[in-house]
Amino acid sequence: MRPPLRFKNPANGYVVTIENPIALWAFLLGPFFFAIKGMWKPLIFCVVAGCFTLGFSIFVQLIVLPIFARSLFTNHFLMLGWEDVTDVKPESTIASKPAVEPVEPQQTNPSKSLFASKKSGMGVGADGIPTYRL
Repeated sequence: MRPPLRFKNPANGYVVTIENPIALWAFLLGPFFFAIKGMWKPLIFCVVAGCFTLGFSIFVQLIVLPIFARSLFTNHFLMLGWEDVTDVKPESTIASKPAVEPVEPQQTNPSKSLFASKKSGMGVGADGIPTYRL
């Protein structure tokens, strides 16, 4: 069984989940299922096609729409700019890993330091802090 469709709005982080029996609901409710979900193009297409074919296209709609329901939803949300997060695991199952690994400070040689000039009397102590030599 396929996972439910999940789409994330990049503007506000809102996630829409469309549960699995998409084809079943598209078969039972026909083009009205898409209108309930905010997709008006399939409903308008079916009404126009029904007017031109004198209602004969209702049989085609009950067979064709459920077959392509999943791809219709995917294309609809992708065209709106939403991100498909269907295959992304929830954050709770991802092992927590630090975003940036800690870096240990590099050991510097005091004799090669900028402050190790014998003319100026400056030097670097063992802890890396510049010191003045008397």
